[in-house]
Amino acid sequence: MRDLINALLKPGEITFRQLLLLALPALLVGFVLRVALIVALPQGYFGSDSHSYYEFAHQLYDHGVIYLNEKRRWLYPLFLAFWDGFPMPGWSLVPLIQHATGLLTIVGIGWCSAQLVERPKVVVPLVTTLAALWPRMLWYEHEFIAESLFLAAFVAVIALLLTPDIVHSRYGLIVLMLAFVLLAGMKGAGRFLWMGSVLGLFVIHHDPRRWLWGKISLFLACLSVLLVSTIGKNSQGDWLALSSTLPLVRMKGEPYSRYRTALKEQILEARQYGDDYPWVMKIYKKRLNKKSPDDVHSDWGQLNRNKPEFSKVARSFWSEAIINQPLQFAGLTLKTMAIAMSSTLLDHRLDPTHFWREQQTRIAERWLNNPRYFNRLFGVNQSGFELKRQQGRHRRFQLLPSMSWVDRNLRWLGRTPDDPSGGGYPGFTARPLGLMALLGAGAGVLLSGQRLQCLVLLLPLTLYLFGTYAVGDAVPRYLQPVEWIGFVFVGVLLDLMLQAGVSGCVVCRRWLVAR
Repeated sequence: MRDLINALLKPGEITFRQLLLLALPALLVGFVLRVALIVALPQGYFGSDSHSYYEFAHQLYDHGVIYLNEKRRWLYPLFLAFWDGFPMPGWSLVPLIQHATGLLTIVGIGWCSAQLVERPKVVVPLVTTLAALWPRMLWYEHEFIAESLFLAAFVAVIALLLTPDIVHSRYGLIVLMLAFVLLAGMKGAGRFLWMGSVLGLFVIHHDPRRWLWGKISLFLACLSVLLVSTIGKNSQGDWLALSSTLPLVRMKGEPYSRYRTALKEQILEARQYGDDYPWVMKIYKKRLNKKSPDDVHSDWGQLNRNKPEFSKVARSFWSEAIINQPLQFAGLTLKTMAIAMSSTLLDHRLDPTHFWREQQTRIAERWLNNPRYFNRLFGVNQSGFELKRQQGRHRRFQLLPSMSWVDRNLRWLGRTPDDPSGGGYPGFTARPLGLMALLGAGAGVLLSGQRLQCLVLLLPLTLYLFGTYAVGDAVPRYLQPVEWIGFVFVGVLLDLMLQAGVSGCVVCRRWLVAR
């Protein structure tokens, strides 16, 4: 036993084979969880955002038209279209592929953690087990949405980036640049992770002129730059940023005094919430995108019909608000993050009863308007779907209580029952996992021998959180691609504590011998 403890606590690097052995318990846990979910819910969930991803496959196979929604980046629609061409219905096949990708992602997270610590034999099992048990990660592998592949692409970028001397290998650089392409082309929010990862790449590997470039790797690098700077852009960003800054927008004067007047009532109403505005931001986000003259103002409804002009006006309003009141804007953004971080990790649709009820609600109108829309994806017509719904809603996800335990005990932040100021909204309390991750991040950068590697994780994390929640409301889903970094920093904190403990034992032993 003593030899085993000494072996675990002994500093040193590990091979990829050793990594697989260390991650094996987590992979078994993750595999059992995913099998139990697939047994309870063999079909994936087609949610509110799934249509915009699936539309490409629908248009391609049913109408012979190549159509890519400007709202979405291309890779996930292409992914769905590829698997939609197989004989097995994508309704069951896509979740299987995404769950398998999730297990591979756990291995990548383990590799990242091993590069940041002195004692990976202790840290890797802990970090990978947290990832394997994480309810949010499990759910988004089961939904027709880009989140699971987005996470996998980001983990691949960081894992490859942290691999020593990868830029001095021709094939290693090709794989790294391919990972950057996948990250840039998966989701619009990937640009924040992409930029942070590029900065981290220069921090670790320095001068790119000394890397072992080839034609393929150089092409992939240029392609990732092209993807991150062009595809998937539309006016949505300006609308979201305006909803985030609404209480800070000036109500009078130029430019666009006409539209300032049209928004005056909404601005005054939003200001009544003060610092609690992020709790109700979603209401105003929907209002500001309405074309009806009755929702906000007739002038604003008319402006919404002209997307280029709407973007121009919205950009003028939100950019001026941020420049004039940066501290207030930063406070709203931080509170938006806190709301998301204190939200539940557990999606209620992991319960088959809720899953089938909401699945029917989501698809009913579209299937009514286009009776053949889901036939290829689901592999059944409407009567066949109803039969599966009746059978499926009586099943049970047997490990749901375990997921509930994780949700109750491992949230990043907690909430107080009532706001002490009497505003009607909860306050926030520190929770052990969030506090450990925060301490691990700070200690890793300041005290760890791998401070540059810790910085590589902090750069994309910081850019992504502030970039995403500065323009979006408090959606917990936005945390999914970066939560694993918190697990890694928990591991960093544990490693530094073990290092301090071992050093303290050595000092005490020497003192006792000297006496």
